[in-house]
Amino acid sequence: MLFCQVAHMNSLREVCLGLAGCESPLKHLGISTAPKKSTLAYANANRPWELYESIFMQLLEKCQAEAATRSRR
Repeated sequence: MLFCQVAHMNSLREVCLGLAGCESPLKHLGISTAPKKSTLAYANANRPWELYESIFMQLLEKCQAEAATRSRR
């Protein structure tokens, strides 16, 4: 779903098509084919929102630390 946010996608169809175009890099993540729309819909319906909050907070902390390091240069 991070891919969806970064790429400014608005639908699961767009996400699936975008991921299908990135299949070679997906293989490095251990994913042989892009997920289907129904798979993403199920994951969205059954994944707790707290997971996304946790990931966001971790990324925010890393970005803030990196920004602080760069501002000292």
